[in-house]
Amino acid sequence: MMSGLNADTSKKRDFEKLSLLKPSELQSIPSKWQNRIGTSLAAPKYHFTNKPILIEGVKKTKDLGYELIKLFIPELKISHDGNALDYFYNSDWELKQGMTLKEVISHEYFQKTFSSGLKVFALDCVHSWEAFKHGDPTVTEKSIENEMYEAVIYLLKKYKNQDVTFIIQNWEGDWMMRAAFDEWVTIGVPKNWREKSNLLTKWLMARQKGVDRARSEIKRSKCKVFHAVEVNKVFDAKKGVPTVASHILPKIKIDMVSWSAYDGIKYGHDDGSLMHEGIGYLKKQMSPSEYMNGKRIVYIGEIGLKENDQQANSMKKTKELWDTWMAVYMYHDVPFIFQWALYDNELLRHDPQLKPSKVYKNEDMKGMWLIRADGTKSYTQKYFDAFLGKASAN
Repeated sequence: MMSGLNADTSKKRDFEKLSLLKPSELQSIPSKWQNRIGTSLAAPKYHFTNKPILIEGVKKTKDLGYELIKLFIPELKISHDGNALDYFYNSDWELKQGMTLKEVISHEYFQKTFSSGLKVFALDCVHSWEAFKHGDPTVTEKSIENEMYEAVIYLLKKYKNQDVTFIIQNWEGDWMMRAAFDEWVTIGVPKNWREKSNLLTKWLMARQKGVDRARSEIKRSKCKVFHAVEVNKVFDAKKGVPTVASHILPKIKIDMVSWSAYDGIKYGHDDGSLMHEGIGYLKKQMSPSEYMNGKRIVYIGEIGLKENDQQANSMKKTKELWDTWMAVYMYHDVPFIFQWALYDNELLRHDPQLKPSKVYKNEDMKGMWLIRADGTKSYTQKYFDAFLGKASAN
């Protein structure tokens, strides 16, 4: 299970090059990096306008100078009256249980979002997984493929005259495979782990087939659609725990790999070695689809810092960490980096009175944000203001 980790990649580390790539030390940054940084919006705990929160968040993202955003398709988290719990404020979604992916992404809110001028949308959707995992006879590999096919056909036709990229991906794949989260490490790997791994492999392959089939039919479209597999526990393979990276990626052909890269962080003094090693390992493990012409793309699907925590409770700490990671991303020419998150979605303490319409304050949040609940810019946003300023000057 450890093959490839901490082997060739560790020997080839070039920390001198990495240190030279730290953005704060550079006089200028290649302009392409202006279009590679983005953010995420999911279940925010505050808002600032009377617009639907999805529309507000997309506009704020654009106003901050970003062209990328990661969004979550509201498939399962629906209130009794059809509202999307992840995007609740000032919204009236009128969703119904059992809607297909195509039906949800053709919603008015998404149509406005996709025509907002942003260039890249990572769409996190997993709704068929629960039914497939539990053996629902109506959810088969073929039905999963067909649902993905119909959604991609819709996107390629609807936005055929628009220079926009959609990446349809899963949520953190290792958690999906395990369901019990860290228990595979703390208690032990269950005897049926192969069954769980095989199910997720089949589900991912069916989704890729749907994307491949749609793209083979619609060839004249400025819009591009990709399928990515997101992983989140890369280094558990060192502990003898099966991971998506170690046991699934080598078996399937996919367009891209997304890394929710929190296990690539060294809390305390981070020299970038874990982040560097993880990206290199994922590139080795993945098998790109024919559509990618041999190109192995790993992007950062999620990474962020808690400002209301010792991790990054000062501009100095925040700058040091982001500078280290961005040097690694620039070294590996990572095409997309999705920061978590535009507005924070995590509370510091459990709130027994939690409800989707409640609005919280700075002190209630963990601090994973670009814009704080009081409307001020976070340390992370100030860091990226400087970064984007250097990139846009070229």
